Amino acid sequence: MRIVELSPILTIILDVAVWFFIHIGCTILSLKLPDSVFENDRWIYKTRKWERGGAIWQQIFRVRRWKNYLPDGAAVFSRGIFSKGFRKKYMQSRDKAYFKTFVRESRRAELTHWM
Repeated sequence: MRIVELSPILTIILDVAVWFFIHIGCTILSLKLPDSVFENDRWIYKTRKWERGGAIWQQIFRVRRWKNYLPDGAAVFSRGIFSKGFRKKYMQSRDKAYFKTFVRESRRAELTHWM
């Protein structure tokens, strides 16, 4: 029994809007977590044997071909109340402190993607 009857186009628009807010909510949640949550190499962040050091992502999905066309979410979340955005598209430095931050924020992004 349906409570509300929506047209197909309205259903699609509502679905896109709801998923958008779910994704934003997951991002905000991960940004609110303390940095200490991402300091250790927990099981969720470890490379799996079946990934073959990342080669599987190139062979099946050809990630290097299309990844540069995706926006960096940090650009959206680097201003205002979300001033924790950290761009990870390219390594900006070889400094040890920068690398540590890069790894931590990559783990934060990984958790956000899993959510």
